Parts: sequence; structure tokens; C-alpha cells
Amino acid sequence: SDESTYSFTVQGICEDITNPSVWFTSPAAGTYVNGTQTISFGSSDNVAVVGVQAQINGAGYGADILTGVAINTLPGWLAAPEGNITIDLQARDSVPLYGYAALVLVKDTIQPGVTIDSGGLTHTNAAFTATITFTEDVTGFDVSDITEANCTLSGFTAVSGSVYTVLVTPGAEGAVTLDIAAGVAVDAATNGNTAAAQLSVTYDITQPGVSIDSGGLTYTNAAFTATITFTEDVTGFIEGDITIANCTLSGFTAVSGSVYTVLVTP
Repeated sequence: SDESTYSFTVQGICEDITNPSVWFTSPAAGTYVNGTQTISFGSSDNVAVVGVQAQINGAGYGADILTGVAINTLPGWLAAPEGNITIDLQARDSVPLYGYAALVLVKDTIQPGVTIDSGGLTHTNAAFTATITFTEDVTGFDVSDITEANCTLSGFTAVSGSVYTVLVTPGAEGAVTLDIAAGVAVDAATNGNTAAAQLSVTYDITQPGVSIDSGGLTYTNAAFTATITFTEDVTGFIEGDITIANCTLSGFTAVSGSVYTVLVTP
């Protein structure tokens, strides 16, 4: 019988039981983010990592991603509430075997608000302090971010990360205004502030004049009404501020902020 010789090549088959590794390189745990920031990560395997996927708060892994991807493009970002969020990474090799990493960040997409307060002043005859209050701590805010009109600013002070004060010295009589535009300061998540409502205080250094009128009377044989008229609205005027002689007063009435009447009995 014929005898033949055959040669065979047996290719080695490698067993892979080692899970790949994956880890975050940025941002740091606890970082405040508004979604525009990116995540960076590294991965390794004894053979090769063939893909990495991500999810937020268990929303389900999406398509493979590359390092440097924006957080707001990851599955689960839109549904995640403000506050702590967990980003999970899943690396896989060709078997496939999987490796995992998790990172907790703080979602903050809310813009800080800001108000400008004069301490209740609507009118003034002197310099006053304005207090600027943000709804949360911000960075990047300074006196140059305040737009002033008819005044000068000095003594800018950061009382805290959210409260600032400045001395306002009026110029000419009339409206003194302060404005803060949107986006001049940012919070920890880099959200820019909203614009502030304008502060307007009237600077008035002209003394109000006042006249007393008897209605044209120069002689009388009975009680009469006197009308006191100021050139502008005033406060604090009472009957006791009228100095009298040879008469009594009664029925003092504030008709308006600038007009008052009183009954004069000789």
C-alpha cells in the first residue's frame, strides 16, 4: 500500500482572561460642570482595547467615544438633574471582556443672577455704597465690569465670592445709574451671569424752597386756611415745624408730598 507523509502546522490559540483597564485623567472628581467641559481617559489591555463607551447615571452605554469628548454629548446628560452625576466608562477587548471606571461630578447649568442694591436709597445728596450680590460664588468680577453713568466708583471690595461693594460718588444732579452686563463673571461650572436690573438713584443737592399762602388774605375777622407749598416733595414736615404767633393751628393735612394745609385761628 502507498504510504504518504503529510506535514501540519498548528497555529497557537491564546486564551485571554484579562479584563481591560480604563481610567479618567480629567476632570477631577467633584468638579462642577455645565456640559461643555470634556472628559479625558486612558485605557489598556494585555491584547488591545477595541472600544470605550460612556453613560451618565445609568442611562445606557452609547456608541464608542474618544478621549476629549464633551460631557453634554454623553447618553443621559439631558435627563440628569442638577447636582451630583456619575459618569461610567466601559472599555472592552475583542473577546469581549470589560473594564469599568466611574467618576462623580456636579452638574450645574444654572446661570448666576446678580442684583445691585443702594441700601434702599432712591434719592441722595452724598456718596453712597452700592452692594452687588450674586446668587452664588463667582470669579472674574471686578470694578471694570460695572457700567456707571453720572458718577465715579472707588473702594471696590470683594466681601465674599458672591458679595461685592463699591463707593458711588455722584457727579451732576440727576439720575446716577449702575449696570452689570451678562457674562462678566462665571461660577464654578463656568456659567456666565445674567444681566442685573439697573440701579438708579437721583442725586439732589438743591434745597427745597417753601412758601406759605393765605389764599390772598391780608386781613381777616375769622379763621382761615394756610397752604404750605414746597418746591418738591419732602418728608418729615409736621405741624410742629410751623412757628406761630397770636394764633392756634388745627386740622394739619398733607395734601401731597409737597403741599400741606392748616387751619389758622387768630
